[in-house]
Amino acid sequence: MIYKIKKGDTWPPIKGQLTRNNDVPIDISDSALYFKLEDINGNVYLDNSAEIVDGPQGKVKYTWQPGDTDKIGVYKAYFYVLFDDGAKVTVPNVGTFDLKIIE
Repeated sequence: MIYKIKKGDTWPPIKGQLTRNNDVPIDISDSALYFKLEDINGNVYLDNSAEIVDGPQGKVKYTWQPGDTDKIGVYKAYFYVLFDDGAKVTVPNVGTFDLKIIE
């Protein structure tokens, strides 16, 4: 799946549900959530806090900030969670989803 957004746009936010490989929601209550974009060479373009919408169900949202979509290109996108015990999980756990910022 490729998510597309126009250069300079800050709407709509990216919404999703973080699940394990068996589609069971990951409980992210009382955790720190982040949204990350990397270019095709693995350079970090964006690494910002994201919003937990429903912790027990793993529902998340990233609201674009001014400047986030200023650079046209194709990016690897994913969420990652830092749990209270120091553990980290990246979703999707295999690969990423593609995000394209277009003119």
